[in-house]
Amino acid sequence: MAPKRRRSGEEVSNILAGWIKEYERPVLNAIGAKGVPRYEIQGVATDVWIKAEKQIATEEDVPNPLAWLILVAQRTAFDYFREEQAQSRLKQRLRAFRQVEVGEDPAIACERKDLAEWLTAKLNCLPVLRRTAFVWRYIEGWTVKEIARELDQPESNVSRWSRETMDYLRKAIKDDKRRAKL
Repeated sequence: MAPKRRRSGEEVSNILAGWIKEYERPVLNAIGAKGVPRYEIQGVATDVWIKAEKQIATEEDVPNPLAWLILVAQRTAFDYFREEQAQSRLKQRLRAFRQVEVGEDPAIACERKDLAEWLTAKLNCLPVLRRTAFVWRYIEGWTVKEIARELDQPESNVSRWSRETMDYLRKAIKDDKRRAKL
C-alpha cells in the first residue's frame, strides 16, 4: 500500500476555498437544523472548516464532499451541545457550592465562593474534551468507561486527561500560593 501523499498548503487552501464557496450554505443549514443557536452557528461552522482542512491535507480524495461535510457538521453540532451541557452542569454545581448555608460561618462561605470562581476560571482554560471529561469524572461522578463511551474516545485518553487536569490544578494551586506569599 502506497503512503498517502500530503498536499501542499496552497493546494489545501484552494480546495478548502472551493468547498466553502460551494457548500457553506448546506453546512450552516445542517448546523442550524441540529438546534445550535443562531449566534453560535458561525463558530461551529469554523470548527467544521478546520476539520475539513485537516482532512484535505492528509487524504487523497473525499468521494462526496457535501455528504462528508454534512456529517462533520452534525457531529460538530453534537459536540457543541455536549460541551454546553457539561458547562451548564458545572455552573449549576458551582452555583450551589457558592450558596451560603443558614448559620454558616461567613468566612467559610466566602472561601467556598472564591474557590468555585477560581476553579471555573482554571477549567475554562482547558481544551473542551479535557474540561468535559474532568467535569463528568470529578463533579458528576461518572466512570472512565461512561465518559469514554459518551465522548467516543478511548478510556486511556479519558484517564490521561483526568490525570493531567488534576496535575494542572495542583500546579495552579502551588503557583497561586507562591504568588500570595510575595
